[in-house]
Amino acid sequence: MLNNKYPIYGAMIILSLLVNIIVVIIVSKKNAYTSDEIISALIYENIGIIYGANIFSYIQNFRYIKEFNTFKIGLSSYGGLIGAVIFLLIYKFQFKKTSEEIFFTFMPSIPLMYAIGKIGCYISGCCYGIEYDGIASVTYKYSLDAPHNVPLFPIQIIETFIFTLIYIYIINKILKNKFEWNSLGKSIIFCGTAKFFLDFLRASHNSKILSLNKCLSIIFIIIGVHLCIKNKRILSKTRSNEISKNYKYKLEKATINDIARIKKYKLQTILEHAKNLSNEEITDIKIYVNESLPSIITDYQNIIYNEKVIGSLLIRTIENGFLLDEIYIEKEYRNKKIGSSIIKDFLLKSERNFYLWVYKSNTKAIKLYKSLGFNIIEETKTRYYMEYLKNDNN
Repeated sequence: MLNNKYPIYGAMIILSLLVNIIVVIIVSKKNAYTSDEIISALIYENIGIIYGANIFSYIQNFRYIKEFNTFKIGLSSYGGLIGAVIFLLIYKFQFKKTSEEIFFTFMPSIPLMYAIGKIGCYISGCCYGIEYDGIASVTYKYSLDAPHNVPLFPIQIIETFIFTLIYIYIINKILKNKFEWNSLGKSIIFCGTAKFFLDFLRASHNSKILSLNKCLSIIFIIIGVHLCIKNKRILSKTRSNEISKNYKYKLEKATINDIARIKKYKLQTILEHAKNLSNEEITDIKIYVNESLPSIITDYQNIIYNEKVIGSLLIRTIENGFLLDEIYIEKEYRNKKIGSSIIKDFLLKSERNFYLWVYKSNTKAIKLYKSLGFNIIEETKTRYYMEYLKNDNN
């Protein structure tokens, strides 16, 4: 039984704010903040935490609260987080900081703040759990919030334990210099998931399938998933830029030994984009490719990257310039700007116009060709004929 009569809750809230300041100062060293910048940012954040927590608590309980009193109204954890984010975003735009500098500096300490605050809740009896007469149950005698002499589930201590683990996960990532959008996203998912399910063990929310806290938890989980996806896109873009910046491709004339591979390329491209073909048409295409390829195989060029053949290229001379007849890149090397770089090199070096046919269903290729300066000048039922005029693009 807890017989505490002292204002431990307020003391733990103050402690959580102090710990937040300490953690932020330590983490900020990795993000090159000056002393003045970190002090002003902490002022913004703490104003957001206090007023966000107050206002959100008032919104949740306005029916029972006669007046808005910052010191008596109570603190909502989600309100504090939302308030902190809003004020930090104001700081970000006012002082021209990046999202990484803001969120990678100020978000890591949030789970620890929450864990410390929940110790205050446990001692004072607020945010108490459902009735439970089992191992580690807690009974209050003097609490202003929890029922007296009723054994309750120690939800606050469970939250302290779980959110401390989440904080340890974050700090471990930071110490290993591996804290990125993916880590932040995962930590938000962990926090949102924990809050959602633990709310079922809280007396004030357990009867509601979707309380406001549960709805906010779902929103935060979605935000976390979005950040994980964002991180994946950033890494993919970074790798693509590194490859396009550093790679050196080679073009080598194809030989009779390349027939099988190039035949596979041609058939894959045709069958992928030429829709609604009958079996007879597919058979005719295969026959045509088998019969025509050996006679023109030396017109093809193999695309070499890191001493490996990753595709093929066929450019023919025509009356008005050059026809980019075929370009094929192996799937694992696509979306890395290799193909576009090859085409750009030819466009820059050549003094003549370029032309190409492209299937209408190949929307990615059409978008690429347009970005390089090609325009559609003719079309059939299934394909576009595109033109690159050298004089118009100089």
